[in-house]
Amino acid sequence: EKPWGTGHALLVALEKIKEPFATINADDFYGRKSFAVVSEYLKKLNPNEISPLCMVAFLLQNTLSEHGGVSRGICQRGKDNSLQEITERHQIQNTNGRITFTENGQSFELDKNSPASMNLFGLTPAIQPFVKKMFRKFLDEHIREPKSEFYLPSIVSELIHKHSTQVKVLETPEKWVGVTYREDKAIAKQVLASLIDKNIYPSNLWKTCQQHS
Repeated sequence: EKPWGTGHALLVALEKIKEPFATINADDFYGRKSFAVVSEYLKKLNPNEISPLCMVAFLLQNTLSEHGGVSRGICQRGKDNSLQEITERHQIQNTNGRITFTENGQSFELDKNSPASMNLFGLTPAIQPFVKKMFRKFLDEHIREPKSEFYLPSIVSELIHKHSTQVKVLETPEKWVGVTYREDKAIAKQVLASLIDKNIYPSNLWKTCQQHS
């Protein structure tokens, strides 16, 4: 009746993908440097191997909305800068200089420089059989729950913990831009207009991509 979330979208795309690739949320803007970082890493990957993969992390303070709380995946890194865990936190907001999240009605503080996942992963098509297996298990458990979602970060976490997959954490200085709330739209338009004025992006990006394809 409906798609089953970001992991389902990945699984459908994997049927056509033959090379290392990056994932993004369609309604988020990641900035040019974020794509440059993941692009350089993808050049090193073997499409037939599931490790090492990568994730581009934003500073938490660069991913917040001025108009309300957001949900973000807060990342834990190992000594070798590999991803250990992604913990979903909700109602994250900046209040008088303090970044907090809410859980079970209680407020907890977060470090403004915490690495946050925005679903910008560098992956290979070799993960397909593992994702298929995970999706079958998900459907066995949730087939009668149409609002359930098969999340991309859950796939990455299982690859790390059950298949010893290394996921390197890369960093970006960019500030996330997106529309979580209606009021965010004006800010997003201003940011994109500024990038066009500075010739960082062309005014008609789609037409430019077609000319270079």
